[in-house]
Amino acid sequence: MIEFILIAVEGRSLGVLAGAAYEAFAVAALAEELLKLLVIACFCARRRSFDEPMDGIVYGATAALGFAATENAMYVAQGGWIVAVMRSVTSVPMHAAMGAILGYYVAQERLLLRRGAIWSGLAIAVLVHGLYDLGPMVLVRLGADGESLAGMGSLSLGFLILFVAVVVTTLVALRHLVKRLRAEQLRSRASEADGVSRRRPADAGDPLIARLLERRAQDAEASSPSDGMHATREANAERDARSEGLPNSDPVPTRDGDRPAA
Repeated sequence: MIEFILIAVEGRSLGVLAGAAYEAFAVAALAEELLKLLVIACFCARRRSFDEPMDGIVYGATAALGFAATENAMYVAQGGWIVAVMRSVTSVPMHAAMGAILGYYVAQERLLLRRGAIWSGLAIAVLVHGLYDLGPMVLVRLGADGESLAGMGSLSLGFLILFVAVVVTTLVALRHLVKRLRAEQLRSRASEADGVSRRRPADAGDPLIARLLERRAQDAEASSPSDGMHATREANAERDARSEGLPNSDPVPTRDGDRPAA
């Protein structure tokens, strides 16, 4: 509904490039990403299980995939299976990536108290989404004005390169973000395990903490094998002395003054 209103306001009064930019950034990107943000911030982020930064990416991508399924159903009903195949490898991953970006920044503000992070995430998502839609919308408008794709030549190639670059760059950047966030989360859990080990036994409900404490105990035992062997030798010597009826030997003196009296 919001997109239809924005399209009606714009009409055909703008030129090809300006009209395509308006439709890409304002009509498609802003309206769709704002709707995803409302779902993530007002519903997902209020759940009790939303308690780690990685949850923002998971919930954000899930909400965006639900939006993509609804949008794809409308496009496929008009364009058939070819549209379904094309959107499955381009539109669906990009919707998930935009939702993950929004969810990441929602988690930054809600969990880490970084003020303004939500609006930064919205700005990034709208920018990337608009660049993704810009090329196809320019070509559609040129085709509607009677231009053929073959006649556009380098312009068509340029927008195709922009389209591919936006998709690849976004997915690669999101992959690095997820890896960094996982590493930070593991370090945070390891620090929490250190604190738990000093205060109380391992929490059976957290298998990660239990494994960390078990590994630490094994390392401690492996680091001092000589102490255990020395204690074993002393115990064996004392047992042999008692069995033979001999008194336990005194330690060897280190100085003449320390020698016991006869």
